[in-house]
Amino acid sequence: MIRHGWFRKGGYQMQAMNIYQQITISSVILPNVASYVTSPLPISSIIKKTNSQNLNSLHDGSHPSSKIIALCSERKLNEALQMLRSLDSKVMILHPNVYSMILQLCIELKSTKQGTLVHDHLLRSGVQSNVHLNTKFIVFYAKSGDLEMAKQVFDGMPERTVVSWTALISGYSQHGFSSDALDLFNLMRIAGVKANQFTYASVVRACTCFTCIKHGYQVQACIMKTRFYNDIFVRCALVDMHAKCGCIDDARCLFDGMERRDLVSWNAIIGGYIAHGLIESALGLFRSMLDEGMTPDQFTLASILASCGIIEDLIGAQQLHGLIIQLGLESDKMISGALVHAYAKCKSLESAKRLYNSIADKEKDLITTTALMTGYAQNHGRAHYASAMELFHEIHGQDMKMDDVILSSILSICGSVASLSLGKQVHAHVVKYRPRPDVALGNALVDMYAKSGELRDARRAFDEMPETNVISWSSMIAAYGCHGFAIVEWLKGDGLGLKPWSMGVI
Repeated sequence: MIRHGWFRKGGYQMQAMNIYQQITISSVILPNVASYVTSPLPISSIIKKTNSQNLNSLHDGSHPSSKIIALCSERKLNEALQMLRSLDSKVMILHPNVYSMILQLCIELKSTKQGTLVHDHLLRSGVQSNVHLNTKFIVFYAKSGDLEMAKQVFDGMPERTVVSWTALISGYSQHGFSSDALDLFNLMRIAGVKANQFTYASVVRACTCFTCIKHGYQVQACIMKTRFYNDIFVRCALVDMHAKCGCIDDARCLFDGMERRDLVSWNAIIGGYIAHGLIESALGLFRSMLDEGMTPDQFTLASILASCGIIEDLIGAQQLHGLIIQLGLESDKMISGALVHAYAKCKSLESAKRLYNSIADKEKDLITTTALMTGYAQNHGRAHYASAMELFHEIHGQDMKMDDVILSSILSICGSVASLSLGKQVHAHVVKYRPRPDVALGNALVDMYAKSGELRDARRAFDEMPETNVISWSSMIAAYGCHGFAIVEWLKGDGLGLKPWSMGVI
């Protein structure tokens, strides 16, 4: 059972927000609305629907339509497409449901190219499409990220249902085109089409991505006039919107008023509290969730582990680790990365390293590796120099792409031990693979050279930075000051007119 003494108050908001974004809990707080709404029926359901119709060709086992249906039911997409192409030379028109089944399989298998071929074949064959098949094409193109084609199909539909409208609204919302989603929702209302719960959930999600609480309140007012206000999908979307737009009290009020709560709703409110640095409230909700018999998933556990890291609660992280083992989730990629990160933040680097080494090489990713390397850098880098270098060579040997965070951490460690030779190797890697490093990486280069006593190289790295900030200047000024150079003269010589005492140096 999770202990009750986790809480320590403090200003954790910015750190919490960064970690909240790193674990991308936003992708799990609100489920993929299109999968509820617009991803229409699975293959087995479509087969039943198709076979229920009085279509002789679909009941004839020797007919191509029946063979394509059988191949789709066996999830043999390439074979089904091959048979479809074999009909090009024959004067044979297939029922739209056959195309719908193939397209559904393309959606499920994320086969963008094959789905486009199905659409091309449909247009060439002269088959008269119907509203169901057109809606399926909207879903396909939206999920593929081709919103232009999705809109083109939508515009060409002689008739549209609420599902058709929702499919495109959801597509816009999922891909960050919140303004387009809201505009389309308004057009839908003008057209006299009544929204359903999935439409409202998609529109609320668009307001969330837009971080526009004003539009969100307007949509919420519309929802409150309908029977969907207490729908669990809609209510989860509203909780998520208020939490992400900074109205955590409103989010909690909506959550407490829910007639039924599922795991998604718990994740939404817990994630909202973590994003705002309200760690105590987040952990309290987590305990309440467990008390109500709700089993956490990997997203819940990853966010709570992040909270343990923020307040450096090693005991809490260890207890969560035990719960994760009980649930059989220790091999989950997200969980393993969150555990490494939590142990590293709690300064238990041996535990973090042991966990990292237990992960199979093919399962190690950039997030997990970055968590461990950052832990080495932030916890007395000099003491962990050998382990950090071992990890660096492992990353390099596996051809894993290194981001600016890993490279900055390695440079920080090199500066701590004044390892100029390795620092130059890392710099060469930066020049080769990161021609325009961000400010943090540029600062790490300046700091590494300065601590190694190489002022000329530090100044060159400083001058080559496309953008500098106070940390950049502070590092350079401190380097000059430590080595006996006149700081004020240097600043005046650059003609910047900066006051060193305004940067906390003097």
